[in-house]
Amino acid sequence: MKSITKSHLLILSSLFIFSCLHAQEKMNFSLKEAINYGLTHKASNLNAQLDIEIANSKVKEIISSGLPQISGSMMVSDNFLLQKVIVPPGPINPTDKSIALAFQPNYSGQAAINATQLLFSGSYLVGLKATVTYRDLMKKMADQTEIKTIENITKAYYGVLVNRERLKLLDANIKRLDSTLFEMKALFENGFIEKLDLDRIKVSKNNLSAEKEKIYRLVEVTEYVLIFQMGLPLDTKINLTDKLDEQIAKAKMPVNAKPEFSNRVEYQLLQLQKTSSELELKNIRSGYLPTASLFLNRGSLAGNNSFSDFLSVSKSWFGFGAYGINLSMPIWDSFQRKHKAQQSKLAIQKTQNTIYDFENVAWLQGIQSLAMYKNSLSTVQIQQENLSLAKSILSVTKTKYKEGVGSNLEVVNAETSLKESETNYFGAIYDLLITKVDYEISQGILTK
Repeated sequence: MKSITKSHLLILSSLFIFSCLHAQEKMNFSLKEAINYGLTHKASNLNAQLDIEIANSKVKEIISSGLPQISGSMMVSDNFLLQKVIVPPGPINPTDKSIALAFQPNYSGQAAINATQLLFSGSYLVGLKATVTYRDLMKKMADQTEIKTIENITKAYYGVLVNRERLKLLDANIKRLDSTLFEMKALFENGFIEKLDLDRIKVSKNNLSAEKEKIYRLVEVTEYVLIFQMGLPLDTKINLTDKLDEQIAKAKMPVNAKPEFSNRVEYQLLQLQKTSSELELKNIRSGYLPTASLFLNRGSLAGNNSFSDFLSVSKSWFGFGAYGINLSMPIWDSFQRKHKAQQSKLAIQKTQNTIYDFENVAWLQGIQSLAMYKNSLSTVQIQQENLSLAKSILSVTKTKYKEGVGSNLEVVNAETSLKESETNYFGAIYDLLITKVDYEISQGILTK
């Protein structure tokens, strides 16, 4: 018993160690891989695919309603208290008082099979077209969900890349300030500089350290956002394999200067909604047409006062059957369909107005997003130049200070200017990446 317990403990400890090690493993994702993972694991996308399957089943359901329908029924009853009919005195009742007679056996039953086949129905034909449109609508809504997922993952991925680069740069700046601080401590101890000069550098380092803590927490938050948008468990550790420079190069690629909106899913959804409203109008009008169907009924009735005889098919069960055509046609509905048709026409007009408005809005969004993208591109170029100038100024200022022809305040100001230039540069980079995504959305060209 002891050996079994020890082996169990050994196995459990091994599994615990393995789970701990496994929990620390990072999953590698490029931007494309992150998007593909999100499209197949995010709950909203999974539900959108289920909606498509529901729509497919709906189409099959409507088709089935026009195919042969067969139903069966059976009833057996023990009439333990027979209902009687009162017969007053007369030809049937020669007595001088009313009598109660039972016209029902003690045991009765019925079994039947009914079959119908639709021959013609205008509503059925329109319904078939409507379900196909409904399925297309669900597909477009799934596409819309996919685009939103791609947008969220892409922006979150860019946010992680930019913030990680900012964190790396802050680490490098802190190391540079540590080196400067070490040199200035030596100068201070040897009496070459005042304590004020040393304190200024310490303040700059403390500010950078505080900034690093904020960026570090921001990186954690943006990573959690990306993990959430991908549909991963929030405790998952991820590693991004794409480089920021690669994404910047892609973002700087030229774009179409002519705004387009016909590729946008929203526009296509509106067109499908209009088609759906038109089919609804046809369905209302088809109500004026006749409906025809075949029917076939076959069954048996049974009745007997003896239960044993009741079970005998030859003694108690009598067959019946009928077949024919059911034909129904509306004659007068007090203008109900007319008013319904009028409502449907107005709904179509509303959808058309919405489409017209969307065309203008989408055109305006395309112009605005293109302008924002071009502005971001220009800002990146300016901030990149400013960053190079700030680095050059800091280098020259430090050289002058070491040679005794510059002040410590100039070095601190140059350090501050460099930090601001770096912040502005990465802010411009993020804006460029985001505005490129927004532009692609406005053109309906954001894909995986």
